[in-house]
Amino acid sequence: MTSDYRPIACDAYSTLEMLVLRRRRVTLAYSDGGAIREVAGIPVDLVTRQGAEYLEVAVDGDALVVQLDRLQSIHDGSDRDFKRQFSDE
Repeated sequence: MTSDYRPIACDAYSTLEMLVLRRRRVTLAYSDGGAIREVAGIPVDLVTRQGAEYLEVAVDGDALVVQLDRLQSIHDGSDRDFKRQFSDE
């Protein structure tokens, strides 16, 4: 298992599964080496590698893979913002 990985809440994982199934464009923010990055893309898969879980996102023809516990927020254009499900705040 990745030593610094912290599993996310089941509700948050279910939200991600829903977003992958819908294949709608989202805006997501994630921590990357201390910096917060924000990108827009389409969630395409949830995967597990070496004991950590990841979200694969198609971003302008490229694949971005984000460790789930690094997610800060995801917004799918609806009135619902998933920020609290992914951050410790």
